Amino acid sequence: MVFEPKKIMFMKRNFLMLFVLGLFVLLACNKEDNDSTTTSANEESSITLLKSATESVPADQVAFTIKTAGFAGEYLYLSMSYLGKTKPHQFNVVWDGILKTENEKTVIELSVSHLTNDDLSTILAYDSLATHFSSLNINETVLQNPELWIRVNNTTDASNTLSFKYQSNSTIGSPPTDGGSGYPLTGVEMKVFKAECSNVGIWGDLWLSSNNGDVINYYVVNDKDASVNYTVKENDRLLIDFEYFYPKDTVKIDACRQLYDLNARSVKITKLKVIN
Repeated sequence: MVFEPKKIMFMKRNFLMLFVLGLFVLLACNKEDNDSTTTSANEESSITLLKSATESVPADQVAFTIKTAGFAGEYLYLSMSYLGKTKPHQFNVVWDGILKTENEKTVIELSVSHLTNDDLSTILAYDSLATHFSSLNINETVLQNPELWIRVNNTTDASNTLSFKYQSNSTIGSPPTDGGSGYPLTGVEMKVFKAECSNVGIWGDLWLSSNNGDVINYYVVNDKDASVNYTVKENDRLLIDFEYFYPKDTVKIDACRQLYDLNARSVKITKLKVIN
């Protein structure tokens, strides 16, 4: 078969157009794939603690859940879940300045609101956020009250409220988060147990638990001093000194849901004794 010159030119133009179109589609697909794997930005999320007689709560704020709340040193910690991982999220914690009395307790009620409403991602994200409690300017006499309690209320869900006794340790100079100084504890009895996932910590799926009255705390060993010479075994009972940290790495939490369910804290062991 012999092609005429005009037909050959026409075929070349068509081939070139198809090639350019195919290249455009390929680049567009690659861009879409890259967008779908955007690194989580919620590690940059922030929390602000303030004292105000009036609270401005966004009418269209996105629902969230307060999983746990408590103190580490002089830092108030909130562990929360919400939808959205493409943007940093902002939370406000507001105290109206009123000290409430309930039987023998003095109660400070804090209202937590979620200011981020333009993150349309449907991925469940987890964050542990800290803020220094001194910003409320509470009288020192009040803080020394052994029956001072904190109640944290979720402004998107009236049933999501947590209460706990105020405890402070002013020796902590910075939030005890991964990469910083930890919150030290000594002589804590723990038991080694088998967890559901093995992709966090230096001991894989072997984690630690401690029984503190009615409360069981869970820990993942992320580091240990060089002087600690121990081969981990399930069900071992240990007496340890350690520093603990609150998780800030949301990628790790996503990879292991049990970290969030148990509110497991990462620890660095400084001293260890087997007490089986």
